[in-house]
Amino acid sequence: MKKYFILFVYFTVICNAQWQPNFRLTTDPSASYLSYNNAHCLAANGDNLHVVWWDGRDLDREIYYNRSTDNGLTWNQDTRLTNSSGWSEYPSIAVSGSNVHIVWMDDRDQSYYPEIYYKHSTDKGLS
Repeated sequence: MKKYFILFVYFTVICNAQWQPNFRLTTDPSASYLSYNNAHCLAANGDNLHVVWWDGRDLDREIYYNRSTDNGLTWNQDTRLTNSSGWSEYPSIAVSGSNVHIVWMDDRDQSYYPEIYYKHSTDKGLS
């Protein structure tokens, strides 16, 4: 009898697991974009989720970052990571412990060929 009860409780817990409701991360009036070719725009480490994207909310293409410390239930305010005279696009993100690493393509020198830039945080994206 006890074996069946344990199996029933376990099966009931699995059946009740489901996707959470959608959560809108961007609210700017311009379009927001993830990286080209599905590069890593979301990284997770424990309960911390980190996301990067680019958009044109200030009439310029810039890189933005946001993080959640509770598995995506709540999110902080957007953080603008770039402020260049050219455009910044196609970010990618990686996390290792408390280090958050971000790379992107940037045309701040407005040359014929864009360059790759890197930025990182050592405190889980807090600063």
